Amino acid sequence: MRRVVVPPAPGVFSATGLAKAGPGVEESATVLADPRERDSLDEVLGALERRARARLRAQGIASRRVRVERLADLRYAGQSHEIAVRYGDAMTRRFEREHRDRYGHVRSGARIEVVTVRARAWALESPQRGGGESPLPAQARGAGKAQGGKGRSGATRTGRIVWEGRRRICAVLQRGDLRAEGVVEGPARICEYSATTFVAPGWQARTGARGALVLTPAGKRRRS
Repeated sequence: MRRVVVPPAPGVFSATGLAKAGPGVEESATVLADPRERDSLDEVLGALERRARARLRAQGIASRRVRVERLADLRYAGQSHEIAVRYGDAMTRRFEREHRDRYGHVRSGARIEVVTVRARAWALESPQRGGGESPLPAQARGAGKAQGGKGRSGATRTGRIVWEGRRRICAVLQRGDLRAEGVVEGPARICEYSATTFVAPGWQARTGARGALVLTPAGKRRRS
């Protein structure tokens, strides 16, 4: 591994994504059909799409702000697992291409069946967010911005670690105190409310795009 990216507030990364995401729903139906049965499949998907749009409309989201994606879960007849691909004229080719990418082969001439069809609908933007306000804590939003200028970020204190069986002294910093583009040389611990990032000996960390920490081997700084 040559680079590690640690997002702001990593301990609540999943919750942050949930808070930023717009409303979305998915409606599905099991069909067990031939991919060529497009008329019947289109009819089922049309009904699913109408139900998905109605669920979003019940949340106060106008139809003009809704995007819908149609998907189909395909498999070779007799398989116990499916692969989801975009629904349409080329779905069997997409399935075989994805099957080759995942498993290294295709079964030429084998019968393919559609197991499930799905209508996935989501709002293009979330009205609850009020103009895209960031849900990150203020400290996380300001990481790497509180102190201007470039250069090496100074440690606020030191601590002890055990690395490869040896006790060592390491720098201990608060993430909110890091200077923009400042370099932290390992070994170091970068602390914040929801997580601690360890910079190993021979590695370095800097604040990259949108406050993310970018860890690379020393002397291998790369664009974030």
